[in-house]
Amino acid sequence: MNRIASLAFSIAVACMSTATADDNRQVTEIEIDASIDNVWKAFSTTEGLKSWAAPLAAAAKQTWTVFYFTPVTESRTRVRVVGLGYTESEQSQQLRAFFEEGNKHSLKQLAQALTKKQVEKQK
Repeated sequence: MNRIASLAFSIAVACMSTATADDNRQVTEIEIDASIDNVWKAFSTTEGLKSWAAPLAAAAKQTWTVFYFTPVTESRTRVRVVGLGYTESEQSQQLRAFFEEGNKHSLKQLAQALTKKQVEKQK
């Protein structure tokens, strides 16, 4: 888990109502056909992270990420990714743009991995 933990993820589960409006945030979210338990395992275990996450760039050290997991139904979960710590510098804005696209890709990877797992269970 140490290598996985060093991916620079700062994972926090918090109430969505605690987020405040901030022009320096980058928010990405997806609804996944998976229970909140399965989504959490994909984020919180070595095996789960290896199934979908890619290492983050060293340049992201001044930023952090908060993940929000909200049950939509018993078998559907909304995952919101909020990137924080970005500045107005060109490098920071490039990093922000990178993660905006990267987070979309990562969330799609997570959804595909969990959907595939669900299909395999049904066989």
